[in-house]
Amino acid sequence: MNQMQPMQQFNNPVVDATSHPVLQSVQIDEDILLKCIQFWRTRTLLSATIEKKLSEIDKQLNMLAQVDVAIRDVLAKYEHNCTRKNSKMNNLVDAFFCF
Repeated sequence: MNQMQPMQQFNNPVVDATSHPVLQSVQIDEDILLKCIQFWRTRTLLSATIEKKLSEIDKQLNMLAQVDVAIRDVLAKYEHNCTRKNSKMNNLVDAFFCF
C-alpha cells in the first residue's frame, strides 16, 4: 500500500534568541582615536599640498600643449614652403629643358 508517512518531528530544540540577550561592553581606545585624528589632520594637510602640486602640473601640461601646437604650426608652414619651393624649382627645370 502506498500511504504517505506523516512528517517526523526533529529532536533539535528551538532556542529563542530573545531569551538570551548578549550584552557587549563598548570601549573607546583613546590612543587609537588620537591616532585617527592625527591621521585625518595629516591627510587634510597633504590633500592641500597635493592639490597645489596637481594645479602646477596642470599649468605645465597646458603650456606644453601650447608649445606642441606652435611647433606643429611652424612645421606645417615649413612643409608648405618647401613644397612650394620644390614646385617652383620643378617649373624652372621644366621651363629650362623646354627650350
